[in-house]
Amino acid sequence: MFEAGIGACSSCWGPVRRLLDPRIRSYCYDRAGYGRSPAAPASTSLRTASVLAEELLDVLSSAGVDAPYVLVAHSFGALVAREVVAVLEPDDVVGLVLVDANQERAYQMIEEPLQPLAALAGPRALALLDQSGLLAGGDHYTADELHRLTLDAEREAKENMSAIETACLEDSSEALGQKGQFETMALGVHPVTVIRGDTKRDYQRVIAATRKRADLDTEARRVLEKLHDFLEREFDVRDNELQREQMRLSANSRFVQALESGHAVIATEPWLIADEVSSVWESCLGGGFEGSIVDICS
Repeated sequence: MFEAGIGACSSCWGPVRRLLDPRIRSYCYDRAGYGRSPAAPASTSLRTASVLAEELLDVLSSAGVDAPYVLVAHSFGALVAREVVAVLEPDDVVGLVLVDANQERAYQMIEEPLQPLAALAGPRALALLDQSGLLAGGDHYTADELHRLTLDAEREAKENMSAIETACLEDSSEALGQKGQFETMALGVHPVTVIRGDTKRDYQRVIAATRKRADLDTEARRVLEKLHDFLEREFDVRDNELQREQMRLSANSRFVQALESGHAVIATEPWLIADEVSSVWESCLGGGFEGSIVDICS
């Protein structure tokens, strides 16, 4: 089951799904207000990860897709996937593949220090980091998939669900942190893969584009320089720590550093994700899964 990040729709997973072993049954869906899904309900203002996890479980139940599940999640989608883990029985989720994933401490350690950038660049510039490289990095998408991505992006721009989910990010992070999944090793010995991209690269591009604006005053430029210093001096250390911490979800985990990707690993190195999904799937069939640390450069 694939779970997209904030601002991204199920269509973003096209290249990954095409590269999977054809024996693997994979499912995608759009959260309310995204892609081809119905409009968001009246309670739209409450779009925390736990609420979205319940929606996903309702979708799976309605579609007759029963556990066990392997969950594949990108960015904010990881919070949703882990809330699903919290709700289900221990062996209902038998594997996780987390792609440049958000986790409970990321808001405090990364998103909060970078909040001034939203005021300068515009909140959508940050909310759509999930789409950085998706529309531009079309090499791995078919013409039909790119057309679908474009249509989905147009709808998202109208519905602006990304702003609503971003506004709930702090609450989503705090609620997940209270569940103590790292301390209890929530996946037990079921396989977990953590794939890390280079999100710093994407933030640097946002800052570079913002610097070119003629309307920025002296104070705004000072703030931009401070944000730039944070990215250069602290971001990688914090992000690497946060990504690797997710390996504590299981005694059987591995870490993959994608050296040629920003945040949108889905678009730039889809085979990394497909390979890890296949490894986790084979492990569920008894093929074994060796926890390790891997640096991969395409």
